[in-house]
Amino acid sequence: MQKIVFKQRLKEKTLELDEKIKFNSRKYYISIIYKKNIAFFKFRKKKIILVVMYSEEEVKKIVKNHTIGRLSVSVQRYYGGDCCKIDIMSKNNLDEIVSLISQMITISE
Repeated sequence: MQKIVFKQRLKEKTLELDEKIKFNSRKYYISIIYKKNIAFFKFRKKKIILVVMYSEEEVKKIVKNHTIGRLSVSVQRYYGGDCCKIDIMSKNNLDEIVSLISQMITISE
């Protein structure tokens, strides 16, 4: 998977949702900020790990084609609240991720 192409496509689609969204690039991750951090992208060799600040049950309702993982209580405390991870193995089904981000934006308003 070409991570740069994925990041650019995702950035274009999320900025269409709201112009106030910021992509904060760091050495090991990229965070999506809308009033506060709502998601973190961690790039690995074969996959992208997306940590979303949203409950696992709600994420499972929206995301069907990617692997959703539970984070331990100590890791959730580190991120500052209820969160889970999504393993993105391919750039297919990007619309699910965009719809999840749009729902997180509407809830945080």
